[in-house]
Amino acid sequence: MGSYSFWSALVGYAGSLPLLLVWLAGGALALAHWRQRPRVSLLCFLSMALMLVWFVAQAALYAVLPQMLESATDMVWVYAALGALGSLVSACGFGLLLWALFGRHEA
Repeated sequence: MGSYSFWSALVGYAGSLPLLLVWLAGGALALAHWRQRPRVSLLCFLSMALMLVWFVAQAALYAVLPQMLESATDMVWVYAALGALGSLVSACGFGLLLWALFGRHEA
């Protein structure tokens, strides 16, 4: 990876820094409150971990896929599938948070 592409990728990911900080803080808070609210903390932690892992996986896929795909048509379909999968992952992450907030709580 050339110097220009490294820096351009770094600048591109800098825009995601607020989300990364929220996911890390949410995971840390979930771990800190584990003893008081284990189920809620677990759901919150899973949500944060899921979205963080997807972010890293998506970044890796977007870096590797252009070299692997042969045609622009292939790229369109793969990127469309990645977008749909990303929406599904985000929906699951937010669903876990809603479950933590509004699900049946332990006494």
